[in-house]
Amino acid sequence: LFLLTNSPLYFVDAGMQYLVGTAVKEAGLESWTSLFDVVVTQANKPSFYHRQQRFRKVNPDGSLSLQAVDSFERGQVYTGGGLEEFHRLTGYRESNVIYMGDQIYSDLVEPQKATQWKTAAIIKEL
Repeated sequence: LFLLTNSPLYFVDAGMQYLVGTAVKEAGLESWTSLFDVVVTQANKPSFYHRQQRFRKVNPDGSLSLQAVDSFERGQVYTGGGLEEFHRLTGYRESNVIYMGDQIYSDLVEPQKATQWKTAAIIKEL
């Protein structure tokens, strides 16, 4: 299970704290980030699907690590990156990914053009 968003960490953190903060504490988990195998913020979709870029780890203070990311660690947050590097680091097979999003172009159209991901729309109006 992964979270891939264009939003910055401070925004995602506030939302996740509101949505699952209490449940996470009651379950004895350290953070909502431990609910996901991978958390990527500021992915800059739709270019994420086409660019060749390494991921950077986001430090707890919000600064970016200068060390190369050679593997993803559960509970950590990453930024940037690209689709090819994402598949290399996760080992996910494209045909086994279902991606849900709320933006027609960056979450539904581009992933289908660039990958074999299956996509689903989350649209309030529908």
